[in-house]
Amino acid sequence: SNPLKWLIWISACAMYSFLAGELVRWYTRARRRVSDKHRMQVLWNLLLLLGFLWTIYPIVWMLAEGSRTASPGVEAILYSVLDLSSLGGFTLICMKSVTPLLRTKKSRRVRVHASASDIQLTAFTPDATGAEMGRKILRLA
Repeated sequence: SNPLKWLIWISACAMYSFLAGELVRWYTRARRRVSDKHRMQVLWNLLLLLGFLWTIYPIVWMLAEGSRTASPGVEAILYSVLDLSSLGGFTLICMKSVTPLLRTKKSRRVRVHASASDIQLTAFTPDATGAEMGRKILRLA
């Protein structure tokens, strides 16, 4: 058991605690200044997701590398789940929050399509006959 690795881990946890506190203070100040409740709810959801998942990373390290109670295979699985949850959750919250902001008075709905290579947003608006016509409004490839 190398004491240096625990010193580095404690230092990293202290830095994380400081940064988490700063994010909460930043959110509190922003909530007083921003009147759009939708945007603040999106920001709050992102902060909760990342705060929860980022708190689990040091716990996994403590079990895997620190105390060697988890096997390398379990460690790899846990880190993979955390990475996918962080990235996937963050992306889904962002995409879900963009949809209402892209709606116009004319458009009935907005569809978000994501694949491994691109993200496409399509707004559906009624034409003169009342049938919906899709119009691509954003494509990130």
